[in-house]
Amino acid sequence: MSVRLFVSDDSGGSYQIAHTFKGGTFRHVHNIIYDAGVHGYWLLVGDHADEPGIGLLSEDLKHVEWVAKGQQRYRAVNVFDFGDRLLYGTDTEKEPNAVMSLEKATGRTERLQEVDGSCIYACRFGAFYFLSTSVEPSEVNKNDKATLWCSKDGDRWQPVYQAPKDRWDHRYFQFGSLVLPGGESDCETMMFSGQALKGIDGRVLVGRMALDGQAMGRGDSQGSSR
Repeated sequence: MSVRLFVSDDSGGSYQIAHTFKGGTFRHVHNIIYDAGVHGYWLLVGDHADEPGIGLLSEDLKHVEWVAKGQQRYRAVNVFDFGDRLLYGTDTEKEPNAVMSLEKATGRTERLQEVDGSCIYACRFGAFYFLSTSVEPSEVNKNDKATLWCSKDGDRWQPVYQAPKDRWDHRYFQFGSLVLPGGESDCETMMFSGQALKGIDGRVLVGRMALDGQAMGRGDSQGSSR
């Protein structure tokens, strides 16, 4: 079955098909991120066999060039743009996950940091880069805690916060996740929310980071919680 890309030029009032991807190329699109440096969009797709990939979609949305495709290490949901390379956490239940570096020009990848679960969310706050892992049980993802990872340079990462999965079955009540906002902010006040996690489900946590990357202080804004 083909996958269609819809776009709007009237702030969401209407949508038109801008591109139709050939059936069997991938299962679904995880994200599309504009890169002014290459005048195109990074296309992040998944999920199984030869489907995962990172491609460059032309600015007119007509052509796709696959920079890397066909392996779980190319299965990404969010990326950080470091100019000549992309950094991302893998989102896979089939292999151990990691923070990866991918060269834009060659597609060459480097495994920078092993992490303890699949990565769905990522955001930059000021000088700090954050990504989080989710509790997605599988043969390789056995950890029962979601973890927030932080870096100042993209190469060295450290865990700064963890929360355990709550008692509710993920098949009906979501994977346990530390949900980061999308995009990036120049403000170094960081925030994230808890989903299906013990003690912080439905809560927003706010804090700032010390220069060494450790959490300096946290506030807690409570919403609904279990």
